[in-house]
Parts: sequence; structure tokens; C-alpha cells
Amino acid sequence: MSSDLERAQKRYQREKAARLQAEEILELKSRELFEKNQDLKKLSESLESQVVSRTKDLMAARDEALSAARAKSEFLANMSHELRTPMNGVLGMLAMLQSTQLDEQQAEFLQVSKSSGELLLSVINDILDFSKIDAGKMDLEHLVFEPSNLLTDVVTPLNFMAEEKGIQLTVD
Repeated sequence: MSSDLERAQKRYQREKAARLQAEEILELKSRELFEKNQDLKKLSESLESQVVSRTKDLMAARDEALSAARAKSEFLANMSHELRTPMNGVLGMLAMLQSTQLDEQQAEFLQVSKSSGELLLSVINDILDFSKIDAGKMDLEHLVFEPSNLLTDVVTPLNFMAEEKGIQLTVD
């Protein structure tokens, strides 16, 4: 029986040592887990702080971009108005000149000048339209037009440059 008792005591000692070792490992792992959890909390707080900071930066950049877009739209609207007034004056004078006695070449030059002025006025109006689009105030119009007349209006001012270069420019 003494050997059974000795075996039981040895077994008890092994189990006690194993339990103590397991408790030490558990305590070590618990401490490591606690430290990692603390590190994660610090990292989470840092990330949240960075998100808040970057969100503020992005909002400031967005506000600045919107302000710049508004300034650009206002500038375009003002410039198109400032350009349109003298251009209308030029077109008015050309219309008055058209009612005077002109030879054939002068009448042709006058027509090209008037057509070019109208095209320039159209570009100025397009600039104003872009500022209206940016401001959300654009209204679309339904206009009837003749494509052949549009092509003629586009090509006619270019005819003089083509003739100077010895190029024949035609619309078919």
C-alpha cells in the first residue's frame, strides 16, 4: 500500500505542479491580453482622432472649393455681361452700316463681320450659361434652326483665311 500512496502523492505533486504552471501561463496570457487590449484602445482613440482631424480638413477643403467655384461663376457672369454690352453695340453699328450704300465686297465684309460678331456674342452667352449651370439656374430653350444656315455661318468667316492660303473651302 505504501507504493500506492507514494504513487498517489507523486501524481498529486505532478498535478499540483501542472496546475501551478497552467495558472502561471494563464496569468501571463491574461496580462498579455490586457496589455494588447490597452494598446488597441490607444490605437482606436488615435484613429478616431485622425478621422476627426481629416474630416475637418476635408470639410474645409470642400468649403474652399465651393467658394472658389462660386467666385469663378460670379466672375464669368460679370465678365460675360461686361463683354456683351459692347458687343451688342458693335452689332448694332454693323446693322446700321448694312442699311447704307455698299459695294459688293464691302457688303460681303460687313456680312462676315456681323456673322463673326454674332458668333462671338454666342460664345459670350455660352460663358454666361456655364455660370448659370454652376448656380443651378439654367433653363433650356427649344429653338428651331436650319443646319445649312449654321454651317454657312461657321464656314463663311473662314473663307477669307482659306482664300489667302489658296485653299477652296466649301460646304455641301
